[in-house]
Amino acid sequence: MEAVRPLLLGPDASALNRLYLAWIFATHGHDAVWIERYLDLPGEVVHVLVDAAHQRP
Repeated sequence: MEAVRPLLLGPDASALNRLYLAWIFATHGHDAVWIERYLDLPGEVVHVLVDAAHQRP
C-alpha cells in the first residue's frame, strides 16, 4: 500500500476502480504489459502493483 499511495494522490492519478481491477489481474497472474494495455494505466503504476502481487504470500 505504501508503494501505491503516492501514485493515488497525484494530479494524474488513475481511477480507483481501474486500480482495483489491475490488482485483481496482477494477483491472478497477468503480467504488467498486459494489464497496462488492457486497462490503459501508466506502466509505473502497473509495475508497482504486479511487484506487490508477486511478493505476497
